[in-house]
Formats: sequence, structure tokens, C-alpha cells
Amino acid sequence: MKVCRQKRCKNVKNFLSKFIILTFCAGLCTGAICCNAGAEATTLNKEYKIFKCNEEGTCIVRNKVLKSSIADKDANVLLPFEYSSISIATDGSNNFILRKDNKTGIADKNGKIIIPCEYLLIIHLKNTGKYKIKPDWSENVGLADMKTGHIDVPPVYQYIAPMQNGAYLVENNDKQGVLNENFKLIIPAEYYFIMLFPGHKYYRLHKVVTFTNQEGLPQTQDKYGISDINGNIVVPVECSWIDKNLSSYKQKVIKDGKNYIFDAKTGVLQKV
Repeated sequence: MKVCRQKRCKNVKNFLSKFIILTFCAGLCTGAICCNAGAEATTLNKEYKIFKCNEEGTCIVRNKVLKSSIADKDANVLLPFEYSSISIATDGSNNFILRKDNKTGIADKNGKIIIPCEYLLIIHLKNTGKYKIKPDWSENVGLADMKTGHIDVPPVYQYIAPMQNGAYLVENNDKQGVLNENFKLIIPAEYYFIMLFPGHKYYRLHKVVTFTNQEGLPQTQDKYGISDINGNIVVPVECSWIDKNLSSYKQKVIKDGKNYIFDAKTGVLQKV
């Protein structure tokens, strides 16, 4: 009788243990490893703990020596345990941000490395589908694709920013230029200031030129011009003034002391 009671007690304990585990994970498991996607969790695997999982069921895992990796929903570890930290990107991509030896990289939503840990900083450029990549403490930055990791623009510019027409404003040696949507340099980085006119079909170019005055001394002068969306100069950069009125297609142009009106809708320059 005593043996039977001990056996029944053991069975009850096993049942309660299983019941507690199933109750904790019921309705919350993603595949075989994660009981709560988006929150810290553990499994019966004693080699590592499971932390946050993305919507694909791919999870951040950490071993006993606090090194991180990524595992799929079937508990297959996809990367070596060699990362100091891994987090899920908050840019909507479900990508993973990797940190190793004080460098940053990116793994895609399925745990595949698309940008190796070679960059000091990787920053999401909002509404572009691109990452801004910065390899070191210099000012150089470039662009990488969020989905494939392809380096669209190598890190050779001091500054990159998206423009409203899908192009990118770039800067080198404090001079501005333009890359088109295919990352081709259509306006060289030699202008003091570049802006889009209303309609986003023409650029206002501002250059500061240096010349020698009558006294033989160096002097600077502002010169203005206009290029089309492909970088073709339609008004030479020889004007003394061009308006930068963002509320009107009509821009005043002063060239050789004469007044003109440039229509940023039609591209016509007309003398007043």
C-alpha cells in the first residue's frame, strides 16, 4: 500500500509539473522554442535562454556565458554564440541588430547576416528602405539596403539625406551634390547649397566663387543657376540671384543685371 501511495504521489507531481508548463505556454508558443514572442522566455533547453522573437518566430538566444545568437522556430541555432548583444530593429523590418567587438551589423528577419559587424553605426533612414552606414569615427557615411544589405552608396560622403523626389542630397568637404534614385551622382558635390523647387522637377544651385578683384585681392561672390531633375543645367550658374520661394512655381532670376521669371512647372525662363 505504501508503494502504491508513493507511485500515485509521483504521478500527481509529474502531472502538476506538466500542467504548469502547458498552462504557462498555452497559446503563446512560437514553434518549438519561444513561449512569448516579444518578451523574455525560457525553454527546457539547458544550453541557452530564449529572449525576444520577431513575427517570423525567429528568436534571440543567449548562452551561459552571456553571448547571444539567433535561433529559428525549430530551435536550430543559426549563428555562433559570439555576439555581445542582439536586438530586434524597431523600423518595421523585423531585422536583428548585431553587436560584436563594438561594431554593428544586421541579420535579416530569418537570422541571415546581410550586413557584417563592420560598422560603428547603422541607422534607419525613415521612409527610404535604407540604412545609413558609418564605418568609423570619421565623418564618412554611406547607404545600405534594409532587405538585402546591398551597399548602394559606399561610405564616402560626410552627409546623406533623402529628398522629396526620391533623390539624395550628399555633402563632401562642406559642398553639396545630388544622387538620383538609382544612386548615380547627377550633380557633383561642388555647390554651397542645393534645393528643390515646387513640383520637384528642378534644382536651385548656389555656388560661391572666388576671384581676384581690381586691387589684386581674393574676393568671393555668390552665383546661382538651375538644373533639371537629371542634373542638366538649364540656367547657367552665372546669375546674381534666383528666388527660393517654396510656395510658388514662379521664381525671380537676376542675370547680367536683367530680371527674368523661371517657371518651375514648365522649365521656361522668360524675361520680364
